[in-house]
Amino acid sequence: MREKVFVEADGVESIVMLGEQADAKKKINEIDEELVELGKQFVEQQGVRDRLESGRESIANLEKAAKTAAKDGGWADRRAAIDGGRPSLTTARWDAILASETKEPRKALQDEFDRKLTELGRAEAAGSAIAGRVPVLDPSLFDEDGLVTLLSKKLDEPVLTDRERRIMSLVQEGHQEIVETARDVFSRDETTVCPMCQRELTPEYRESLEESILRVLSDAVDAYREDLDRARIPEINEDAVALGDVPEELLAGYRKALAAANAIISSYERMVGERLGAIYAQVETAPLGLAGAIAALNAEAAANEEIDSINASVRDRDALRGRLLGLADQIAWLDAKDEIAALDSAKAELSAAKEKLDEIDGRRRKLNADLNRERTRMAMTNIAAETINSFLANVYFDTGRFVLVPEGNVYKIRSRGKPVRPQDVSAGERNVLALCYFFSESGRGRFEGSEDADP
Repeated sequence: MREKVFVEADGVESIVMLGEQADAKKKINEIDEELVELGKQFVEQQGVRDRLESGRESIANLEKAAKTAAKDGGWADRRAAIDGGRPSLTTARWDAILASETKEPRKALQDEFDRKLTELGRAEAAGSAIAGRVPVLDPSLFDEDGLVTLLSKKLDEPVLTDRERRIMSLVQEGHQEIVETARDVFSRDETTVCPMCQRELTPEYRESLEESILRVLSDAVDAYREDLDRARIPEINEDAVALGDVPEELLAGYRKALAAANAIISSYERMVGERLGAIYAQVETAPLGLAGAIAALNAEAAANEEIDSINASVRDRDALRGRLLGLADQIAWLDAKDEIAALDSAKAELSAAKEKLDEIDGRRRKLNADLNRERTRMAMTNIAAETINSFLANVYFDTGRFVLVPEGNVYKIRSRGKPVRPQDVSAGERNVLALCYFFSESGRGRFEGSEDADP
C-alpha cells in the first residue's frame, strides 16, 4: 500500500495514483522539495556573488584599496629609481606584486634594496667593466730601519797631516764636492795646472795631493757611499698604466696616502744628501714612520673590492635590475598585506559562490529533466480502472460505495457520487484499493473473463 497507492488533495477532493503513477508522483514530490531547497541556496549564493561583484565590498573596490596601499608605501618611487620615468601600476605589475608574498622583515628588504640600487647606479655610471687596479707595494722594498742605521753610522777618521786635516775640514764643512772634483782632476796624468789657482803642478806634487785626498776620501768612505746610495728609498710614482680607468672618486684616499709616503721618502732623501755632502758627519734621526705610511697606502687597495663589486654589477646588470624589481614588489606586497589578504579572501569566496551557483544550476537542470520524465511517466501510466472498480464493488457489495473516476491524467475518488477528502480515506480503504490494484495488474494482458482462471 505504501509503495503502490498515493492519495493527495485537490481542493476538497482526493486524487489517487496507483503503481508507476504513484511512484512517479512520489519522485515528483521529492524533486519539487529539492528544487525548493536549491532555489534557496541559489538565492543565497547569488547574494554573495552580487555583493562581491558590485558595491562597497566588491572585488574591484578591495583591489583598488590594495593598490592604493602598495603605492602609498612608495612602490612608484622605487620603480622609478630602477627604470626611471613615471611608472604606472599595470595589470602585469600588479600580478607580480600579488605573487611576491614574503616573510622577510620590511626593513631588511629595504636595506637590501638601497644597497643594490647603489650598485646599479655605479654599474650604470661605469658603463663598462673597470680594467685598472690600485697597486699594492711590497713593504720589504722599503728598509727604513736600515737607512736610519746607515745615516747615523760613524766613520773612522784617519791620522792626517796638516794638509789632509785642511782637506777634511772642507769635507766636514759641506764642501766635499770640491774635494771630490779635485780628486778627479788630480788623478789624471794630463793635469799640469791647478784649475783653481792656475799654479803649475809637478807630477810629484799632483800625486802627493791625490794621495792626501785619498787618505780623507778612502776606500772605506767609497764603500760607505755606495752602501748609502743603495739604501736610498726612491720616490713612489703613481702607476698610470696600473690605475688605468679607475674612477677618480676611488683614488682620492690612495693619492693622499701616496703623498704622505713620498713626503717621508723626500725627508730621507734630503738626509742622504746631507750625509753624502759631509760624509763624516753623522745624521741622527728616529724613524719617520715610513712603514706605517706604506701600510696606509696599501690599505687604500681596498678600493679594489669596490672595483670588483662594480665590475660584478656591470656583468650582472640585468640580474641586479631583476632583483631590485623583485625587492620592490616584495616591499609593496608587505605594504598592502592586509588589503591583499582581504582581496584574496573575497576572491576565494566569489569563486566558491560561482562554483556553487554552477553546481546548483547543473543540479536544477538535471532535476527538471527528471521532473519532465516523471510527469511523462505519470501521464502514460495505464490503469485498469474498470477492473479495479469491479473488484471494489465485490469487496463492498456496492457499485457506488468506492469508485475511481478518471479525470485528465489522474483518478478521483467518488463515494455515492460525491467527492471524498484525503483525510477521510481510511487505512483499510487504502489497503483494499492497493489489493484491488494488485489483482488488476496480475490479470493484465489476459482475455476478459479469464483473469482469475489460474490458481
